[in-house]
Amino acid sequence: MPESRSDSNYGIPMDDHLGTSDFPLKEIIQHSTNRFSARQDRLNKIDGTPLHGILSWECGYFSKTTLEQHFDKRYSDIEGLKKHIEDNAENKLRETKTRSYETGEVD
Repeated sequence: MPESRSDSNYGIPMDDHLGTSDFPLKEIIQHSTNRFSARQDRLNKIDGTPLHGILSWECGYFSKTTLEQHFDKRYSDIEGLKKHIEDNAENKLRETKTRSYETGEVD
């Protein structure tokens, strides 16, 4: 039978259920939008009975950005965006050719 890995400080197997924690997802979204925030939540048994333990963790909610929002923040005009894409593509192609040459692979 294979040995179970354990936490070196407590000798508890890593896959043991140590408790559950309930938290309001809506609250996290409202108070952690576009940043991380620290939380401490009490651990409970599966039936909801409180355990001796607190879970300390960090979380954040980052909403999707639209193309317009991304464009507004990084590039002032469409030509700047095109140049950035072309330069990036050239660099990637150059890296690929260099790696192919070094490894002896043929395209």
